[in-house]
Parts: sequence; structure tokens; C-alpha cells
Amino acid sequence: MLAGCYPLEAILQTTLECLYDQQCIDSTNTFTAMNISSLNSSRFPINTTIELIVNQLMVEEFISNISYESYFNQCAPVSCTYTYVDNHNIFEGITTLIGLYGGLVIICQLIAIFIVKRILCMRQRVTPITD
Repeated sequence: MLAGCYPLEAILQTTLECLYDQQCIDSTNTFTAMNISSLNSSRFPINTTIELIVNQLMVEEFISNISYESYFNQCAPVSCTYTYVDNHNIFEGITTLIGLYGGLVIICQLIAIFIVKRILCMRQRVTPITD
């Protein structure tokens, strides 16, 4: 049997061997040890830690038998429909409008800068003087 800061830590690090050993569980022989023959049918070996067994959710065997055809035949629906409810709220509308406004402002600023530079470039053109 292990010792730790918390009893849970000690139990999680303990193996199944200790739980089936009378001297490990109770040196005064007050409690009866478990029968080790019940472990023969388990998928967990006797030296498996309790933590590993708990992490595997103490499941010995997981059987998954899924048959959508049997389910459909047993229910026998007349029709099958799918609905999707999309709830727009006021905050989503406000943020969309702010985003559109911000995008339009940036685009207008870029276009204005381009137009102003073109106009200034046209005004500063040097015209040749011919005599």
C-alpha cells in the first residue's frame, strides 16, 4: 500500500495486487480479502494501477451495435424534416453595421488620397515653353 499527501493519491497509485492481499489491506485480519479468482475474467492485469482503471472508466468491454436501418424501420416515420432556427439579435446587427461603416470609411479614405494625388500631379506638370 502506498502513502501520499492525500489518500486519493495513494489509492490511485495502488495496484490490484494489494487489494487482493490480506496483509496489504489489513494486518490484523479484521477484514476479509477479496477473491483473486474474479480477476481471471477481467481485461485489467493484476498489476494494473487503480488510476489506469479509473481513467478507462472501469469499463471491461464496450459494445457498440449501431444500426440506423433498424432504428428507421422501428420508428417508421412518414416524413423526415430538418429545421434550422437562426436567431439574430440586436448586438449582432449593431456590430455588423459598425463593421460595414468602418470598411466604407477606410475605402473612401483610400480613394480620396488617390484622387487628391492625381489632381496635384496634374497641376504640377511642367509645360514646355517654345519660342
